[in-house]
Amino acid sequence: MMTNIIIRLFLWFIFYSFIGWIYECILCSVIAKRFINRGFLNGPYCPIYGCGAILNIFIIGNQNNILVIFLGGVLLNCILEYLTSYIMEKIFHARWWDYSDRKYNINGRVCLIGAIIFGLLTVLLIKFLHPLVLNITNKIPLYYLHIGALIILIIFGIDCIITLKEIVDFNKLLGDIENNLAKVNNNLINQLTNFPLIGKGKSIYEKFAKKISKQQYRLITVFPKFKSLRYSNVFDKLKKYINKKDKSV
Repeated sequence: MMTNIIIRLFLWFIFYSFIGWIYECILCSVIAKRFINRGFLNGPYCPIYGCGAILNIFIIGNQNNILVIFLGGVLLNCILEYLTSYIMEKIFHARWWDYSDRKYNINGRVCLIGAIIFGLLTVLLIKFLHPLVLNITNKIPLYYLHIGALIILIIFGIDCIITLKEIVDFNKLLGDIENNLAKVNNNLINQLTNFPLIGKGKSIYEKFAKKISKQQYRLITVFPKFKSLRYSNVFDKLKKYINKKDKSV
C-alpha cells in the first residue's frame, strides 16, 4: 500500500515538474523571442515545480477556500524557493536566479510578483488540475504505474548524476582558468578585460571555452542571472567572452 502511494507521488512529482518546465520555457522563450530550454537538468522537467506541487497537495490539498489556498500557496512556495536557492548556493557555490532588481524581494531569492504567481498557480493546481490528474492515475493499473515509475526513475536519476558532475566539472574549469591567470603577469591580466585579438590573454579563454560542454554552455546562456560565487570574476569574464564570440558568429 505504501509503495503504491510513493509511486503515485513520484509520478505526480515528475508530471508537475514537466508542467513547470513547459511554463518556464514558454515564458523565457517569449521574452527572448527564441526557444529557451530552462531546465536545470537535461530532461524536460523543473524539479522545484514538482516539489512545490507535492508540498501544496499534502498541506492544503483538502482546502476549499480559494483565499486560503492562494495564501497557502504563496507562503509554501516562497519558503521552498528561498530554501532551494540557499541550499543550491551552499552546495554548488552558485546562484541560478536573483530578484534583487525587483521590488519587495527577500535577499534576491524570492519576490512579490513571483509570490503572487505561485499563489495563483496553486489555486489552479488544487481546484482544477490535480483532481483531473488524480482521477487519471487512479484509473491506470498498478502494474503500468510501477513499470512507468521505474523507467522514469532510472532516467531521472541518471540525469541528476550527469548534471551534478557537469556542475562540479564547471567549477573545476573555472578554478583552472583562475590558476592559469595567476601565472601571467599583472599587465596581461589587465589586458584580459578587453580580450585582445592576439597574445596569451585570448588563448587562455579560448582554450577553456572550448572545454565547456553543451550543458555547461546552456547553463551560462539561458540563466541570465546565474553567477558563480567562488569564481565570480573569472566567470563574469568567461561569460563576456562567450557572449562576444556568439555575437560575432
